[in-house]
Amino acid sequence: MAGTPFQPYLIALLLKHFCAKARIHTAIHGEISGIRNAGLSGFVKFMFLRFAINRADTLRFVSHQQLEDALKLLPIEKTKTFVVPVPVLHTKRFKRQHSPSTVAFVGRLQTERGVNDWVDIAKHFGDENLILIGDGPMMEETKDKLPRAKFLGALNNEQVQEYWDKIGVLLSTAPFESYGLALREALLHGVPVVSRRNAGASELHAEYPALIELFDSSEEAIGKIREKQGSNILKDEFDRFRLEFFRKQELSLNNLARAWCNEL
Repeated sequence: MAGTPFQPYLIALLLKHFCAKARIHTAIHGEISGIRNAGLSGFVKFMFLRFAINRADTLRFVSHQQLEDALKLLPIEKTKTFVVPVPVLHTKRFKRQHSPSTVAFVGRLQTERGVNDWVDIAKHFGDENLILIGDGPMMEETKDKLPRAKFLGALNNEQVQEYWDKIGVLLSTAPFESYGLALREALLHGVPVVSRRNAGASELHAEYPALIELFDSSEEAIGKIREKQGSNILKDEFDRFRLEFFRKQELSLNNLARAWCNEL
């Protein structure tokens, strides 16, 4: 069981020389085009995937769009693949008593998450209305730019759940996103999302256009956030997302479990 298709997967391939009958399962979490465009290290990872990925017996992706994009770039046998999103074990049913003026960041504060773009957009809504959940190498730099914002640092999953009720709109500026766990957790808690256009957000928007807006420029993002702050999204839309999310999650986990049992 290799958690990622890079170092753990390489170790699994080496171990297979000593146990030829062993089956290897690995998972790809990231957007393949993002890996390929991530400088020299990304190029090395991409070439490793091209030459070695098909030696896995089962291969998990986190979204259908991510799988379709990977099939265009990598020599993958589709019969080996399964789409299984990152599981969300429990969320409280939302109360929808959010402060519409609050804009939030949830994730790791690093360049890959588009933090500088997030700051440029979010500062138009007043530092005092901003909540940032997460830690990372850009923490201090971001604090200097947003001195009155509320920085909560790294929280465990249970602690994060307590803050969704205090968020009006989730703003995501990651240029690459294969799935978007934070986007989906926001919707599970009744928080609308404004996200940069990427694979994960686009797939979500196609199914729930009333709940998530996409943007290509900072000006467009600002306008979309203001629209969400002033809108009254029907609770039925959030309920529909919640019901379908957990139904699809259970189905995908069962399919993967059956595949693993057949390999034993």
